Amino acid sequence: MKEKILKILLELDDEIANVGEEDDLIEAGFIDSFAVVSLVDDLETEFSIVMEPEEIIEANFSSIASICALVESKLKA
Repeated sequence: MKEKILKILLELDDEIANVGEEDDLIEAGFIDSFAVVSLVDDLETEFSIVMEPEEIIEANFSSIASICALVESKLKA
């Protein structure tokens, strides 16, 4: 799962390959509001999940680890 998420993130910005799993992607400028919309669409398609509006918050998309945790929770639901 993490590899698939990384692949999706790398399509947004290939420099993401140089950040740590806990690094803040938003603060570092890798993800903005437009990227989140694209990321949500890609994650929903790749993992056959549906993100609820209340889940689309900064905390869930701030790092690779938080994105993985969000997807994992959706897959278990």
